[in-house]
Amino acid sequence: MQRYSQPIDMNGNQILNLRAENVATLPAAGSAGRLVWLSTDDMLYRDTGAAWVTEVERGSNANGTFYKYPDGRLECFHTLAMGSVIFGGAGTFADPYYTDAQTWTYPHVFIASPSVHLTPEPAIGVAFLERFLAANYSERSASQVVAISAYRTTSVSTDSNVTVQLSAFGRWKV
Repeated sequence: MQRYSQPIDMNGNQILNLRAENVATLPAAGSAGRLVWLSTDDMLYRDTGAAWVTEVERGSNANGTFYKYPDGRLECFHTLAMGSVIFGGAGTFADPYYTDAQTWTYPHVFIASPSVHLTPEPAIGVAFLERFLAANYSERSASQVVAISAYRTTSVSTDSNVTVQLSAFGRWKV
């Protein structure tokens, strides 16, 4: 048995703790209320008595992974390889080093512009002062984030590659 640790809403009744069988394939439906955790897609399924349904839809494509919840919430995640951190800039306070700008098209469209979070990550093994990074974007919409760049906040001119972890939180329905 595997414990599912997040609250889920099942037809208006919030369940805080539950137990689900950990399975590699869905068994035949027919035991209404039975819960299984499908290890091949990391999803929780509920037996309606006639079929298996999931409370959360999970999908992925080249633009990342998304989770759609029955209450209308939508979460999207992706990792962008930004390339060289000294692509531009002079390494000064007024003109810091930065990566080339990129656009992230979400793996699933939102109904309005979501909350977007960027976390820059330096390459593994870079020196301490090379790890001070920030990330920014110029604008966001219901379908994409434009002009994402990572910045080095020190004057160290050693080149290294940077990735940015992206997350967006909003709604897919009202």
